[in-house]
Amino acid sequence: MVYAFVPAAMAFSSTSFLLFASPLTVKHIVFSFTSLMLTQLITMQVDIKCVEKELAPKWFLKFRTIMFSLYMMLTVSLFSIYYYRSDLLQRKRDVNRIATIKSALELED
Repeated sequence: MVYAFVPAAMAFSSTSFLLFASPLTVKHIVFSFTSLMLTQLITMQVDIKCVEKELAPKWFLKFRTIMFSLYMMLTVSLFSIYYYRSDLLQRKRDVNRIATIKSALELED
């Protein structure tokens, strides 16, 4: 039960930390993705030990290795997007947003 709960909790906390950080800094990005990758690495090591101790079938190791590689590639690609495009991901408060919406609605009428 803990094996299923801890990785999910880590992924949820890392994602929440990343999404709700305002302003989004490089430290937030590095911390979130590092914790996600570390969680993936630890769960991979646990799966290897389970196969070695015959708690999981041998075919599971090949499957898990492929899935681990896919997860890591996706995580690295998301990390690079967040890292290099963090200026586009910033949530900024636009004080004229309401006025802009009101003027757009007036133009529709």
